[in-house]
Amino acid sequence: MFSFFQPLFEKIKNKVKELLDQTKAKIGYSAKFIFMVGGFSESPYLKSEIKKAFENNTITVLAP
Repeated sequence: MFSFFQPLFEKIKNKVKELLDQTKAKIGYSAKFIFMVGGFSESPYLKSEIKKAFENNTITVLAP
């Protein structure tokens, strides 16, 4: 199952990175939070992948 969804998760992570980079370039500082909303954001594996890729001392990933 992992191999089926992995390409999609990679596209999502690439898009999030692109949006974070655009935000930093436009306003001059980085986002502090990533809010995961919508049906697919409930996937434990997607949450894990996004947290591994982006969560650090400056960015918090939230999935209410």
